[in-house]
Order: sequence, then structure tokens, then C-alpha cells
Amino acid sequence: TLREQSSRDGIACMIETAAQAQKAVDALRTAEWVAYDTETVGQLFNRDFQVISLAISARDGEDAFVWSGESLTRQEVIQPLLELMEDPSVLKVAQNAKYDANAMYSGFGIHVDGLHLDTRLVRKILEPESMAKLEILQEQVGMGGGKELAIQAIDAIKKKLKKATSDVELAEIGPIQWTKRLKDPEKPIALGVYAYGLMDSVVRDRYCARDTVSTARVAELYEERLAGTSIKTVWNDIMLPAAKAIERVERWGVAVDKHFVDKFNFSVHKALHETEQKLFADGEFNLNSTAELGHILYKNLKLPVVSKTAKGKPSTDKATLDQLAGLSNLSGKQKQFLEAMLAYRKLAKLHSSYSTKLGSFIRDDGRVHPSFNLVGARSGRISCSDPNVQQIPRADNELAAMARNCFTAPKGRVLVQVDYSQLELRIAAMLSNDTNMIDVFKSGEDYHLRTAQLISKQAWGIAPEEVTKVHRTAAKSVNFGLL
Repeated sequence: TLREQSSRDGIACMIETAAQAQKAVDALRTAEWVAYDTETVGQLFNRDFQVISLAISARDGEDAFVWSGESLTRQEVIQPLLELMEDPSVLKVAQNAKYDANAMYSGFGIHVDGLHLDTRLVRKILEPESMAKLEILQEQVGMGGGKELAIQAIDAIKKKLKKATSDVELAEIGPIQWTKRLKDPEKPIALGVYAYGLMDSVVRDRYCARDTVSTARVAELYEERLAGTSIKTVWNDIMLPAAKAIERVERWGVAVDKHFVDKFNFSVHKALHETEQKLFADGEFNLNSTAELGHILYKNLKLPVVSKTAKGKPSTDKATLDQLAGLSNLSGKQKQFLEAMLAYRKLAKLHSSYSTKLGSFIRDDGRVHPSFNLVGARSGRISCSDPNVQQIPRADNELAAMARNCFTAPKGRVLVQVDYSQLELRIAAMLSNDTNMIDVFKSGEDYHLRTAQLISKQAWGIAPEEVTKVHRTAAKSVNFGLL
């Protein structure tokens, strides 16, 4: 249901003097809470990062106060706002709050305190399967369509950038240092990093103000929906503390040894080349073509068809290759090709996901600052990107170990690994009151190993005492699959 007030006619009150800043902050301090939004240019935690627009609105307010451009560079104009943002007694609302808080840290060196609601996260715990982008949430409060202004402006910038060739033409689009970096063929950078810095400032400031007011409207709506529900307890006791923790984790990041990354990249390239030579022993083919690979497996090498795709064609996926490689009657040539193909796929994943990309995520502070998404996976687990440090391969071979060794500790410090012992299974034992499960945990036995021993005869035809680490890993899939 659309709210009665559309907030379409609110005013973006531009703050340009110290007196205006103090007056605005004094008014904001009387609000139950405030909503804020930032527009930025550059990458977080890099020296060239800047906050170029900041809008803040009071709960129930129709207008927004906006600090923009030069006003954000003058300490006397920004100081009252910074003090407000650091004050934990002033409650704050934001959409994807961790980004804006870290933008304030990167831009001004302050720690935003007093998070009250993150509209993106609340949307996902209210409606887990829903989309939580602000342009979608705005439609719930009669303020949809605002994103179109920014999209139109950015599209116009893209067209101008394509045509511009000289420094004079680039300067007409926006700050020359940003436009030149976008045009550099050696170091292509996504337009999104600099787009808002190239937009007309009036369009950008209006857009920022609109986002802020609409975030406040959405937060008011969600407060009503949360009131008196168990979901409010989930937000207050679980999600809110987690959101604050994730913000700090992203801000800390982790140190990366750039020279070791280069060494790792070289080693992966070398291993890939060597593996390709083994696969091309009888002629080159497209390694990423399932049709060509299928032809070699089933026509040239005469391997049996052990599984098919949904369309009825012989499968070439990893599970099939593993199954084929485990056959006992393989010839030397068949075995060598299958082992090389499985190795190639592992190396290709290592190459595309880590060795070639990791270096691009290192910021000017010598660290990577991954983005953790509290509502990223349907299972409820946290997901991660840019880079995905949750998926760094196990150190079960030399190259995988190198991937992990890219991450390091600063001089005088060490990396510490901390892990809950089989946390989900312990919770399952507690909730189900399964006495067998509880007894295993109380005895101190390894639960996954015990499961492997219980199913060893049926699953692998071996005695419990013959169970190895490989069987234990398989048993983990059984345990978590049952949950």
C-alpha cells in the first residue's frame, strides 16, 4: 500500500556555510532518528576515494540537507555533520549501511555510530525471496522512478566518453584525472566507480536527497511491520550486531603480499600451459567446448557413457569425469587424459577466480577489503565477493597453498584461525534432543568421522577402521544434507 505522503516535493537544502551546517545539525538532533546516503567517486580505501554528495533527512521529514562538492572539503562546514555521524545517541538509518559507513571512514576518517535500521537487510528478513534494491523499495512508498534520472545521466556520460579523444574534451565531461583513467586501455575501470563524479552536480545532489528521503520513508514503513513481531527480535539481537561487525571486518580487510600474488599468478600460468600440452598431445581443441570434449572422450578415446545431460547427450561435467577416472579398466592414454582434464579444470578455476583477479582488489593500504553479504545465500549463510575470500581453495596441493599464502599478516603480527567445532550439528542435536548425537559430542568424538564409520560398509564396502580423511569429507555431505 502506498503511503499518503509521496515525498516527491521535498526540498534538497544545500549546506554551504558553517552557520547553515550547525543549524541543520541542530534540527536533525531533535529527530527520533535520521536517514543518510552518500554518493562517492573512486574505490573505498584508495587515496583517490571521495564522498562528493551527502544527504541526511529526519524521520517524518519531507526535506533533506545536502553537503556537496566544495562544502565537503571545508572543515568548518563538515565538522558539525561529522560529530553528528559519530554520536551513538543519534540513531541512523541507511540502505546498505556498511557501504555508507565505510565511505565516511574512507572519506573523512570517522566511525559512524548509532545504526538503527538497514532497510536492505530488514527487507530481506521480512521477505527473504524479495529483491532489496532501493529503486524497488521506493515503489512501496510512492517514490519509484528516481533511479531513472541517474541512469539517463550516466548513459549520456558513456556516450560522451566514447567520443572524447583530447584532454579538452575529457575535461568537459568531468575531472580530467577520472575521465583519463576511464579511457586508459591498459587499466580499464568500471564506469560505476567514477560515474557519479561525472554527473551534473544538481542532478546528483537531487538524486542523493531523493534516495535519503525515500530510505527514511521505507524505514518508517518497516518499523510498523516489525513492531510487536519476533522478526524485530531477530533484527535487534542477531542482524543488527552482525551488521555492525561485518562493517568493521570489511573496513579492516586483510593484508596481501603483492609480490607473492605475482609469483602465484606466474605459477598457475605455467601449470596451465603444461597441462594444456598434455591434453593437446593428439591435436588442439577448445578446452571449454563440451561438444568437442565429448567427441574426444566418447569417440576418440572410446570411453563408456556413464551419465547423460538433460538433453540426452553424454555428460562431460566434473562428476562424470571423476566417475570415468575411477574406472578400473582404463588404458594408460585414457587415464592420462582424464587426469589432465580434471587438473585443467581446477587450474582454470584457480586462474579465473584468484590468480588473475586477486591483485586488482588490493587497495592503496596494501589490503583487500572483501564485501560480505549478510543475506547473500538462501541457506542463511553469509556470501562474499570482491574477492570471495570464503572460497579460497583448501591447501591440499602446492598451488592451492600458494593461493592461501597470498594473504599475510603485517610485520609483528600473525594470522589466527578460529573455527566453531561443528556448530550447526551441535545446534541440531540441541534442538532435536537426539540422544545419540548428544552422546557423540559429549564423548569428544569427531562427529563426521563417526558418521563415516557408521556408513562405511554400505557406502564404500569397507570396515569402520579403514575409514580415511576422504571418507570423512564425504560423510560431511551426508550430515549437512540431512539438515
